[in-house]
Amino acid sequence: MRFVWTTFNHLLLMIWFWCLLPVSSSAPAAGFDKLVSVIVLFRHGARAPTDRLSNRTYEKFFPNGLGELTSVGIENSYRLGKFLGERYVASGFLRSPLLPSQVHFRSVANNRCLMTASLVGSGMFEVDGISTTGIVPIYSQENGDMVLTAPINCSADIKRIFDTCGRAPKSSYKKFTEFQGFIYECLGLHKLSGLFRSGTSFEIADSLINEYENGLQMPKWFESYKSEIYQSFVKVENFMLGAAEFHNSAILRLKSGFLLHTVLQHLDSSWQQFILEGSLKRKKFVAYSTQDWLMQAFMDSLGIRAQAVGDSSLPKYNSLIILELRSVKGMPFVKAFYRDPINEVLMDVSSAIRGCSTRTGCPLPLVLSCCDSYITSNPEKECYPELSTYDTHPPSCVKYSS
Repeated sequence: MRFVWTTFNHLLLMIWFWCLLPVSSSAPAAGFDKLVSVIVLFRHGARAPTDRLSNRTYEKFFPNGLGELTSVGIENSYRLGKFLGERYVASGFLRSPLLPSQVHFRSVANNRCLMTASLVGSGMFEVDGISTTGIVPIYSQENGDMVLTAPINCSADIKRIFDTCGRAPKSSYKKFTEFQGFIYECLGLHKLSGLFRSGTSFEIADSLINEYENGLQMPKWFESYKSEIYQSFVKVENFMLGAAEFHNSAILRLKSGFLLHTVLQHLDSSWQQFILEGSLKRKKFVAYSTQDWLMQAFMDSLGIRAQAVGDSSLPKYNSLIILELRSVKGMPFVKAFYRDPINEVLMDVSSAIRGCSTRTGCPLPLVLSCCDSYITSNPEKECYPELSTYDTHPPSCVKYSS
């Protein structure tokens, strides 16, 4: 069952909303009056390659080990926290010192995401420039928790891959880069490449990109093929997610539909509580520490990806998505932002939310109904719709390397 906002409540709020909104305005006319709640998603900080290095001499640059945060990743994650602290703690929206009930941090269950969440929280609530490391409680994934993951080997996905490739992928891969290599060949990219002539050779692409983005001195040939490597890598990622040129709402629903469902539910419940009590006492600020593939699928589903990063790019390390729920003269609006960690510019992408193309602030009812084709409250049922019970064949979960 997908998340569908209560029909009666939705109808009442829509009627109330449009009756009270000034006829001459297609957006909030007097600015945003009160911040009600905030939801943020951020990609973990810069990491080492996950399964191999392209050159053994690079080992000294990754002393924490494969897949772990680098010193740059640690520093920039803390800086991201300071940015959020300036916006939401220094402004008085969140109490300082930390009031634990006001915040809720959730993280993918791997070191790089957990460490990033901890660093961001510490940066947010530093006192007089001194870190208060570990003060923010971080909730990790538990068994059966699929908010920050996705099922694999799903019927619709296997059929799509088979229809494209003429063969199905393995049920599991020892390394995720092997699956990337399979998709690379499936799309016929090896036939167009002057560098990677097979899926097996393409498996090193993730490491090359990672090493380059960590500032390592790359071989001369890399510069010659850099554009091809990036373009092929993004195309492979887009296909795996059903995104961009391979846009497929059913596949995106499998990848990020439950997260989007959860986010929309929180926006709805936050506004209902605000109406009743005039403020939120719990979970005013919800943060998800995650990976680029999930952020990419989430943005594509919400409609903001093209404006935020483009269809031919991926979210960089420490990229940030912000959804702010605001009360404007008693009316609920959602503002959406994307922050690129390189230029550190906070871009307003509210108008890109599905159904909100002419609005700088999207009315909450439109946000709640924006993405019905992209949300699900039951990932297992989406994965195996032909089964009447999922206990007999529970889906595995994606373990992406991003």
